[in-house]
Amino acid sequence: MRRGLLAAVAAAAVTATGCGGSGEPTEDPSMPPPPTSEVSYEPGAEETDTGPQEPRPTGDLESPLATASGPLTEDSLPQQVLDYRGDASAARQIGAPNGTWVAETEGPVASFEALPACGDMQEAVDAPAANHALAGAYIDPDGNLGMAVTMQFPDADAAGTWFGLFTERLQQCGPDGATPVSDLMATENEATYRRNLDVMYTEVAITEVDRVLLIGLGEKVDHAPMMAAAHDAIGR
Repeated sequence: MRRGLLAAVAAAAVTATGCGGSGEPTEDPSMPPPPTSEVSYEPGAEETDTGPQEPRPTGDLESPLATASGPLTEDSLPQQVLDYRGDASAARQIGAPNGTWVAETEGPVASFEALPACGDMQEAVDAPAANHALAGAYIDPDGNLGMAVTMQFPDADAAGTWFGLFTERLQQCGPDGATPVSDLMATENEATYRRNLDVMYTEVAITEVDRVLLIGLGEKVDHAPMMAAAHDAIGR
């Protein structure tokens, strides 16, 4: 399983079918056990990143994914970021169709997989786990996809601890890491950065009280309006 800031676009479909990328769940025995049985790894020490990654939504092919997670609803995510709009067609493209642009994800899985794949794996296993998480899918007029996930932790201390580990891992990645990170600017409650893969991904992260919100858009855009949208949504 490739992990990164947001859940792999393909991971939503993977969870819906209960299969790994090769059709069966895989696990690397050299890595610490994940927080739930649904998290798996591809064999091998090297990891590659394929873009903004979305924590795997819960559910199966017979049960449409829920549109809320505990107190988190679609109002907990920005419905528009720049010219990217939350859209059910984007959710269909990532394999999580439920008739809307949002889908419930398992909190522990979301908070584990959202950590960039750099640094000590045991730290990821020991990190605070979110109680609830809700993912959103976006699309712009040119068909570029965007992703977001909001997570609620047990309390503000847990959210702050997780966010601190998150920004540490961004720093550890650097431009040549398994998850290449550039243009990083981080404080104790905000981070802006880019990942230069096949395309440039622009991403922001913010924490407030017991919540963390992550947004990624599939092109090089200005961080400022993304962070404004995050601030507006995280308190809702």
